[in-house]
Amino acid sequence: MSARAWAVFAAVSVLWGIPYLFIKIAVGDLAPGFVAWGRIAIGALVLLPIAWKLGALKGMRGHIKWVIAYAVCEIAVPFFLIAVGETHVSSSLASILIATMPLIVALLALRFAPEEKPTRLRLLGLVVGLLGVVALLGIDVAGHPDELFGAGCILVATVGYATAPIIISRKLADQHPIAPVTGGVVFATLALLPLAIIGAPHSVPSAGSIASVVVLGVGCTALGLVLFFVLITEAGPSRASVRLPTRWRAPAPRAPPSMTMRRLGMAADVAAPARLRQCSAVQRPLLRIRATSEPAWVGVTIR
Repeated sequence: MSARAWAVFAAVSVLWGIPYLFIKIAVGDLAPGFVAWGRIAIGALVLLPIAWKLGALKGMRGHIKWVIAYAVCEIAVPFFLIAVGETHVSSSLASILIATMPLIVALLALRFAPEEKPTRLRLLGLVVGLLGVVALLGIDVAGHPDELFGAGCILVATVGYATAPIIISRKLADQHPIAPVTGGVVFATLALLPLAIIGAPHSVPSAGSIASVVVLGVGCTALGLVLFFVLITEAGPSRASVRLPTRWRAPAPRAPPSMTMRRLGMAADVAAPARLRQCSAVQRPLLRIRATSEPAWVGVTIR
């Protein structure tokens, strides 16, 4: 991966490594449905004005069904189920179960994303990484029905998490990263509103619960989802889903059939006009295009 992708990877690892502790604190005072809705609603309040100002939502009309599918798999269902699960299991067990996500992505990729089919070495690395997480955090399910139910909820959420990157990679990678994420959190906010009304607190929650929901909404939801979207367009769904910095062998470079432009994390394939191949430099806001050593292609860099 590029240095930019590694930096985004590190940020996502931090932002999506901490929410389980804050969820556990929040569900101590608040209903799981209200916790899930609260963090998503806060994320929507943060992202919607930004997306509106950038004009990022203009090209979303033809992608609404895939944004809804992304919202269901990545936001609405997992956020609710994880909150429910953490009322029955510890945050450490939740982390272990979520750490199975790369393995589930690898299995789904066999059918839905053949280009992301993992090598044996990568599969071995994923298994070793998962075993390392188990060794560090420990397993504390004693076979009680409520704990098994909580673990089951989190595993179902993990399947949703594993499905969403494939949707992004195959159907939404040409969009500005803020646009599908904003559309997703807005849809999920409306979808979970009935659960929030049912589970609304009857008294003022503790300061810790309120702070936890705010951190979940601003950091782990708004910023985390946008960065994860960027990471998927940079590295692909199987690599983006790995939350620990494991090693892998980079694929051999291959010439694309078109020019790939990346602007603010957006990947879009467009045909390279002949006149650009003859230019030494063409300036655009936030974008610099220069001719490479290969006469048939154009390289694009961010300034």
